[in-house]
Amino acid sequence: MSTSKQERSISERSRNVKSGLTVLKNRIEEKNQDNHLPIRSETVDDILDRYLLWAGNLGALHLPTNRLSLDHRLLSTPEIQNEICDFLDDLQEAID
Repeated sequence: MSTSKQERSISERSRNVKSGLTVLKNRIEEKNQDNHLPIRSETVDDILDRYLLWAGNLGALHLPTNRLSLDHRLLSTPEIQNEICDFLDDLQEAID
């Protein structure tokens, strides 16, 4: 059974974005051998590095049960949690 969009954690969304950026980078590397694409894999690699730095600093990739996770630290502030979830959903949509 799949979880609804509202039930997904920041951690799950963050991992999906990380995976999506990695897949995007690999696809660009495969298709850009003739330099016909307007974006280079190095650009996506830089975006992935910056994303991982952001997610790592906030604890976004930790499991929700971990006290260091962003999910856990935002339990008392659902408004901020929803904003971050919306941001991650928008980022995932742009990657797809």
